[in-house]
Amino acid sequence: MQSPDGTRAADNVQARWRMAVARQAAQVYAENRGLAAMAVAGSVGAGLADQFSDLELDCYWLRPPADEERLAPVRALAGSHCDADLTDFREMLSERRRAIGPPPA
Repeated sequence: MQSPDGTRAADNVQARWRMAVARQAAQVYAENRGLAAMAVAGSVGAGLADQFSDLELDCYWLRPPADEERLAPVRALAGSHCDADLTDFREMLSERRRAIGPPPA
């Protein structure tokens, strides 16, 4: 895959560095038998990351994980997390729908 500036994904130092972090995270997550699969998504997964890119790890669980199961890898990797407030999210969606109209049918 090539980025718009012609750089090949394999040459992207930003994506390579983040993929190395993703491999570390995968080792920690692999200890949990409730995890079915993990994928690197977004610009890193596409090999198009830049210095502003985050690392998006999609976790697919065999069953809904307990809070401790979700947070243990974050702690083990010395990371941080934020919990989205569903009420705020719903309000944001409502405002967006009012601004742009309903989604296409």
